Amino acid sequence: MNVVLRDLEILDGPQVLVGDDFIRVGETEFTLTEERRYDSAIAIPPESPPSLIASGLACFRAALQETAPPRSLIFLVESGSAQAASWDFETALAERFSDGLRLLQDGRYVEGVHKIKGLGWGLTPSGDDFICGILIALHLRQALFEENTSSIIEDIGREAIGANPFSTAFLRCAQEGRVFERLQRVLTAILRAAENEIAESAQQLASFGETSGSDLAAGLVFELEKCDSLHHLSAWT
Repeated sequence: MNVVLRDLEILDGPQVLVGDDFIRVGETEFTLTEERRYDSAIAIPPESPPSLIASGLACFRAALQETAPPRSLIFLVESGSAQAASWDFETALAERFSDGLRLLQDGRYVEGVHKIKGLGWGLTPSGDDFICGILIALHLRQALFEENTSSIIEDIGREAIGANPFSTAFLRCAQEGRVFERLQRVLTAILRAAENEIAESAQQLASFGETSGSDLAAGLVFELEKCDSLHHLSAWT
């Protein structure tokens, strides 16, 4: 997905070849050692009991409201309706998102995803970013609460893939439970309910793309807050 280089001046050609243990750019070859690889699997911190998740998620939602740009879907998730939303999205798009959210809230994932996929502006549309957040949340529900969400993840992935190659790449990563570094920092902070880290990581995620980071976060919050296991934890803590 991404190759991060310290110095672009060392590149001597436009062609990139990726092998199992090397990357070649033009005539310059880089060996891929373990130290140079980022592990994109979702990491669950060992010091994060499930009882911390509810408070960590509430803190993250509050941080998002402080840092998200005006067009982020987090404001629609918060308000629950297109009419009450404070953002400046076009009304028709907001209403379609609202319809999709209602379907998703009812557990009608395929219909809801069909409503919102591809909606919005940007290199990766807001609807696709939101769906990525839902997929990551479903992986978390499976890892933390032993819920069997595999079939839902598969159904969403099948419905969500469209013609946008950038969205497709991110959606496939999310379907496989693969996260980029800023998102991993957010998840780690939430799972540890570390307020200072949550605020900082939320700000970093919100700066990803125009609204992409915030929209992904909105999908994550939306899906996790639906989790019955999380509600039971909230009742006992």
